[in-house]
Amino acid sequence: MQNQHSAKVSPIEVVIFLAITAISFYSAYRLMNESVELNPSTLQTASRDRSPAGQRSSLEMIKIGCNPSEHYKTSAAQIQLNGSLCGVNEKNLIKADIVNMSNQFHATVFSQSDSNQFSTDYIPLNAGENIIQTNFIDPNGKTFSQQIVIENQKDPQN
Repeated sequence: MQNQHSAKVSPIEVVIFLAITAISFYSAYRLMNESVELNPSTLQTASRDRSPAGQRSSLEMIKIGCNPSEHYKTSAAQIQLNGSLCGVNEKNLIKADIVNMSNQFHATVFSQSDSNQFSTDYIPLNAGENIIQTNFIDPNGKTFSQQIVIENQKDPQN
């Protein structure tokens, strides 16, 4: 004897299936028949305050020395600091902290063990004077601190 199973479909399932099918066809129809217009004036105003990614003038690398107080001038929007781990040996470095006190940005510090050097990620600058505080601490608690003044001469209109 053959076992015949007839599948019963409830009317609610049919209604749900038809609704989903109708929505899918409507979406496909609108996608194929609507034209998208790009308004060049909208695109231009959206990018007016931005500079292209490849534009070098918005980023600058500054090599700092071991003077307790240094002063630099730049027109860049962001800087990367590079220099020596002054007062401590990289192998003995416990903590390196670099902060732009003008906007409270804490930089990530990368130490280079083979050369006793460090570098930072890009630090955003405010217009005018930016005070960058550096602190390098060894295991004995000895701290070498610097206060670096970066004068951002960038015209806020550009």
